[in-house]
Amino acid sequence: DCPHCNLAGADLTNTCVKGKDLEGADFDRANATLMCMSFANFKDASFVGTNLSGANLAHADLNGADFTDATLDITSFKGTDLRKAKGLTQAQLDKACGDAETKAPAGMKVPVCS
Repeated sequence: DCPHCNLAGADLTNTCVKGKDLEGADFDRANATLMCMSFANFKDASFVGTNLSGANLAHADLNGADFTDATLDITSFKGTDLRKAKGLTQAQLDKACGDAETKAPAGMKVPVCS
């Protein structure tokens, strides 16, 4: 657990924080490629400019999390509620995926993972 940690610019490739508390953590411009982040608390965390390619954010708490300019290529949001996340664009979500339980922000959609 690491609430409010400063992980800005860190290389977190293949790191696993499944089920951990990272509320308010700063991941700005970090490399979180292939990171296991499912079931974790990222409430109000900042992912500005973060590379989350291939990361697993299934069932994570992303209320208030900021994804401005984040890379979400093949990022999994299965079972995740994105309605209160900030900075998301449809272009970002088009590269990510979810499932029937994924809740997208108003007016947006998340493709189903294959």
